[in-house]
Amino acid sequence: MIRTTGPAASRQRKEREGGHVMFLTALLLIPLIGISAIAVDFGFWYLQASRNQSIADAASLAGAVWMPDEDAANQAISESLSRNGLDPGVDSTVRVDFVTSNSVRVSVSTKSELSFTSMFIDEFAVTRSSIATYVPPTAMGSPTNSLGRDGLWLAISGDCSVRENGDLLASRGVAGYPGGNYPPSSCGAASPNPSYTGEYYLAVEVKTAPTQPIVVQVYDGTYAPAAGKTTDLEFRPPSAFDTTFTLFDNDGSVFDPTSNSVIATRTYTDREAGADSAWTTVGTIVNPTPGIYYVRVSTNGSGGFDSFGSNGFAVRASLGSSFTSCTTLSGDPNYSTDCPQVYAVEHLPLYASLSNGSSEFYLAEVPGEQAGKQLEITLFDVGEGAERIEILDPDGNAVPFTWTTDCSITAASAGCSGSSVGWTNPATGTFQPNTLDVSGTGNQVYANTLSDSLWNDRSVVITVDIPNNYASAYSGRWWRVRYTFGDDITDRTTWSVRVLGDPVRLSG
Repeated sequence: MIRTTGPAASRQRKEREGGHVMFLTALLLIPLIGISAIAVDFGFWYLQASRNQSIADAASLAGAVWMPDEDAANQAISESLSRNGLDPGVDSTVRVDFVTSNSVRVSVSTKSELSFTSMFIDEFAVTRSSIATYVPPTAMGSPTNSLGRDGLWLAISGDCSVRENGDLLASRGVAGYPGGNYPPSSCGAASPNPSYTGEYYLAVEVKTAPTQPIVVQVYDGTYAPAAGKTTDLEFRPPSAFDTTFTLFDNDGSVFDPTSNSVIATRTYTDREAGADSAWTTVGTIVNPTPGIYYVRVSTNGSGGFDSFGSNGFAVRASLGSSFTSCTTLSGDPNYSTDCPQVYAVEHLPLYASLSNGSSEFYLAEVPGEQAGKQLEITLFDVGEGAERIEILDPDGNAVPFTWTTDCSITAASAGCSGSSVGWTNPATGTFQPNTLDVSGTGNQVYANTLSDSLWNDRSVVITVDIPNNYASAYSGRWWRVRYTFGDDITDRTTWSVRVLGDPVRLSG
């Protein structure tokens, strides 16, 4: 056999090999194009999944704030989907699940466009879901269907009753009485109260719709101070003002009570005979549905320059025309699933008329989902006549805490911050750990005050760590406060409690 060598042979080999390369290139090009097409599909699916997740997050957050009103939640979810360009039933499928009374899940599914993958599947849907939870306002003061009782009344002061008297929100002026008098300037711009709102909010919460109407009543709604009476206080006679109670429906936003329609309004005129030391009806919720019905308490505008007093009262909600006490505490003999719970929202205005000894009161309900957060308790003008205050967990144990007070105007004699300490009761020799000293006298925020008590006209902010295992370690959810005092006290004060953190959050 004759072999060809030299340049000609080399040229022939290259021509033969070039054909192989072209064939292999053509063969590999098909999967490369396919992989590129699949990458495009996956990229589009990723973007679509991200968009669906954002839409589901927004919709679930929008719906959660209306829980447990499922109709209102569905409406809010629908509006949120529309704002984000989604048309359920046309270009997408949406499923709404009400997980709990304050949680909602929204699942969004949209069909994806297919390129190369259409060779293998007919259609592909991208689904993403989101769970949002709304934590209602912290319930303060009561797990039952009444709030305020003998010894610890709700209270609101007239506009001209200056803040030093213990009302943080309804007193138009701060402390300071030149010459021990109540001048008209204390109700005007000369010493305005920066915390003034002129109103407080209570709540009647319905967790399970009852079969009967709910009647909201007020005890001693009128301001009528008298000798020996334990509700109303007159700081300087003559004193007079009206008090108005407004009952709202639950058809608006839980974040804005005034966005709800008004069911009833009742104004108790000064010294109204029929309402003095008696239960009277403010309004009736005819067809109650699950949700929060707010009650606004306010006094009559400026109140005049003689509104130097505090109106003590109580509020209750009855199923039907006759009142029967019930509670939301499971295991209690009076427990009822449809008990209309009455509590204070954000601020609890109180008048304590207590005898020598110690007393425990419900402070706030902290749900299990708040585990690991911090409980912030603000006590304004607290402890006149008392000795010590303790914060008790749901098991009744005094808990450690830290505290601060505002020293921007004048420093408190007890300091501007600290932590809980122990105290031995000199009468009994009993050691009480984790207490706040509220006894004795101290530096005053303003001049010409009538009281020199340690926390007069001053807020002390207590911070408590909620344990990480809170949901499982405690069977109850109500925290309490314990007062210890050596003499009889008449203390007008304002408390507030909140859990630090966003009340509306994604939870799944």
